Amino acid sequence: MDELKIDVEELITKDIAAKLLETIPVEQRQQILEASLNRTLENVLTSWNVERALKVDVEKYMVEYLKKPEVQERIKQATIKGIDELMNGVVRAIVIGAQNQLQNTYTKLIKEGKA
Repeated sequence: MDELKIDVEELITKDIAAKLLETIPVEQRQQILEASLNRTLENVLTSWNVERALKVDVEKYMVEYLKKPEVQERIKQATIKGIDELMNGVVRAIVIGAQNQLQNTYTKLIKEGKA
């Protein structure tokens, strides 16, 4: 019931505001709309400030979380695993490069009839 009351009040308010705006000279109507826009922008900026404050809090808690010994250990293990994978890739690339070089040398020797 309260929801219906709010909807009816809102409709009446909007209807009155629309009728009032129709009777006001264009210049005053423009000023009212500008003031309304300014209020809306202030509200948006206030929301933005809240978002910024929340971001600061999240960053603070993230730093606290990252300082925990168990988290540090997880980061360390993940780093080690990543470096191991990288090194395995480097070693594979070196081995493949060496194999290709040997194959090229052997192929060249066969073509020259020296093998």
